[in-house]
Amino acid sequence: MLSVRYRRVLGLLLSLMVICALLPCAFAENQDTSTQPRWPSAEAAIQDLIAEYEADESCLALAYYNTVTGEEYYLNPDQYMDAASMYKVPLNMIFAERVANGELDPDGNIGLIPYTTLRDETLINSDNEKAADLIAQFNGYHNFSAAIAPYMGVDPDNADAKYYENNFFTPRQMLTCLRLLYSEQDRFPGIIETMSKAEPDNYFCRDEHRYTIAHKYGWNEENGILSVNDCAIIPTKDPIIIVLFTTSGVNRQLDFLTAFCTRCIDYTESATAAREANEAAEREAQEATAKEAEKAEAEAQAAALIEQEQNADESQAPTDQQATGNTVPDSGIGSARRAMVLLGAMAFVCIAALVFFILRLREKKFGLMIIWFELAVVALIALIYACHALLK
Repeated sequence: MLSVRYRRVLGLLLSLMVICALLPCAFAENQDTSTQPRWPSAEAAIQDLIAEYEADESCLALAYYNTVTGEEYYLNPDQYMDAASMYKVPLNMIFAERVANGELDPDGNIGLIPYTTLRDETLINSDNEKAADLIAQFNGYHNFSAAIAPYMGVDPDNADAKYYENNFFTPRQMLTCLRLLYSEQDRFPGIIETMSKAEPDNYFCRDEHRYTIAHKYGWNEENGILSVNDCAIIPTKDPIIIVLFTTSGVNRQLDFLTAFCTRCIDYTESATAAREANEAAEREAQEATAKEAEKAEAEAQAAALIEQEQNADESQAPTDQQATGNTVPDSGIGSARRAMVLLGAMAFVCIAALVFFILRLREKKFGLMIIWFELAVVALIALIYACHALLK
């Protein structure tokens, strides 16, 4: 029974040892997984959302851009869509740039209406009549479209005919416009701040309140087709710019619109966390490598210093001996003398042992003879060691 119990206890202890050994690996795997984004890319995150809503991709056009990493994703990037009120962003950028250039007094009027009133009413409240007052400054929509073409990344002389139709843009054009607005904010003063005040509880902002979103929405119904759009600059840790056009082929358009904004933010936050974790790991690895290099260099310097000190001691030893009147004996002569003394001692002991052995042999006392012979051999070995120690 004792043997069986012993084996059971031993088996339990071994099992606990294996579990303890595997626990750090399990925690390490969980830690590594937590630094990975929820989705491998913006495309995967957005495509998952499209699948959830069973949306018809032909009725969607969108763009995503991360201003820090440069990651971007488009769906139908060059498909012209009814922009609804999105055109009011580049419209206001023209006049904001005039303010920055000193061509327009920010406290002055355009026509009979203060500039700031026109800006705020068109960007915050999406007032179409006030927007028409601004477009009137260009003597027609065609001239207005040509004027904003540089903001949209469009060559006005070679633009698609659809571009000059009333209020049609592509996701790529709107994203180009917002990227310019974000990257050159001093060139367009007041625009992002004003957009941040628009519809704080609707469109992209309906269910998303983690950030103050600068956005310009659009809603238009024509010929039985409803267009619900929005475009935004979102100040996440890695700021992002998103654009979304939808038409009636998308189930629950407004729900999809706000879900798209939330999905883009969720993906960006997880991707940022993973990027920062990877960068931190890289910095730690570089610091560890640098420390190892410093340690190796310090050890090499210490070894070189010790070698220099040893060389200095060796070079100083003959000088010290000459100063005290001593000379260093030739190593070859010393070795020869030691060998001669050792051989002499060995010969002396061997001859003595042989003589003693012969004498005892004549007396035929073999027992005593063997004992005395062994003692002679021991004495020979002791004498050899003693001579070697004395002559070192």
